This record gives sequence, structure tokens and C-alpha cells, in this order.
Amino acid sequence: MKKLPRNSLPRLTLQSKIWIGDLVRMRYVLALMPEGSNACLDAGCGVQCLYKNIVEQKGYSWHGIDLKPSSFGILGDLRKLPFKKDYFQAILCVDVLEHIREFKQALTEFWRVLIDNGILILHTPNLLQTPLLIEPVEPDDHVRRGFTPLQLRRALTQVGFVNQEFKYTFNWNEAIVWDYAYANLQRFPVDLDYLLNFSPDDFQPYGTLSIWQKKRLR
Repeated sequence: MKKLPRNSLPRLTLQSKIWIGDLVRMRYVLALMPEGSNACLDAGCGVQCLYKNIVEQKGYSWHGIDLKPSSFGILGDLRKLPFKKDYFQAILCVDVLEHIREFKQALTEFWRVLIDNGILILHTPNLLQTPLLIEPVEPDDHVRRGFTPLQLRRALTQVGFVNQEFKYTFNWNEAIVWDYAYANLQRFPVDLDYLLNFSPDDFQPYGTLSIWQKKRLR
């Protein structure tokens, strides 16, 4: 994968005010999200609405929705979006599907509110990921650990999406930073012996970012 632009976001440090994992994901979205000129839905925008500036920088008008109140977005359920069909040019959904048990309902709603040839930018944890410093910890609000690329492809093509781009995120050096920061935050022990004997050739990245295009079902 090509290197991300060094000036795409403020430098990534362990003292960053934004969580390390969020900064890594934001760098990938900023580097890979196509430019646009119409409405973009930030599906599961979160309390902080971290992607609002990125979406607007790419030329879209930002619309956010989440189950929790935020400063800019509206309250709503991704499984039943309060928008008319064929409304958005793009949808951005970052690390949200693993929180939704009926995630295919959300994908169907994404397809409904996108215009023809509109795009879905989707980031999810990689179910096949290889732990480096700590064993994966399942957050209480997750209903699944993540998705394999094959699971994503099957689910999205069934709805009517066509894959345009697929990139792994959190490569082995980014994953080390993630694990170290998370272990430090949670006071978890780290397995340095495993890391010192680890071969990057055996590594499966922690996340995936994929871009999908809406194609009208016939």
C-alpha cells in the first residue's frame, strides 16, 4: 500500500489529544476518500464528530447521525434512516457495523439513501487480525469482533454494492502503536517475547477500509 501523506493530519504521537486508533483511521479516510460536491452521511458519527472536517475538506456537505447525542449530528438508528431515498452522494461508516447485530439492515438503508453510483466508505475491524502485543479484547458494546474481507464482500454484494477499492489498515507498525497505547491505557501486560520473535510476513492487519459503489438492482 502506498504511504499516507505525511501532512494529511497533525503528527501522530502518544500524546495526541485524539485516541491513537482514531487518528490512524482518520489518516486512511483522508487519503482514500474520493472528493465530492454533494451530501455525505457520517453514519455513526459519534459524540465527537471526528470526520466532519475531513468530509467537508473533501468537498461534501456533512450530515451526521448516531444513537448518542452529539454537537452536530442528529439522533437516529442506522437500521431505519430518516432520509428519503437517493439523497446522499456518499456515506462514511467507520467502525460501526460491528456494533449492530442486524448490520445487513443498515447496509440496505445505506443503499436506499444513496444516489445511483453513490459510494460507501466503510472501515471495519479485520476478524483475521494477528495480535502483536496484547490479546484482542472484545469491548462490551461490540456484537462481533469484526469481518473478514469475504464476509464483507458477500454482505455488500447481496445488497447491491460493487467493490471499488479495498485496503488493509493498521499494518504491523501501526498495530504496535495501537497495542502499546491501549495496553498503557488499560494497564494490560504486553508480550514482548512474542513481538521480538514475530515475522511481519505472518501478520494480518487489524482493520480494512473499503469503498463500494451503489448499482441499481435489476
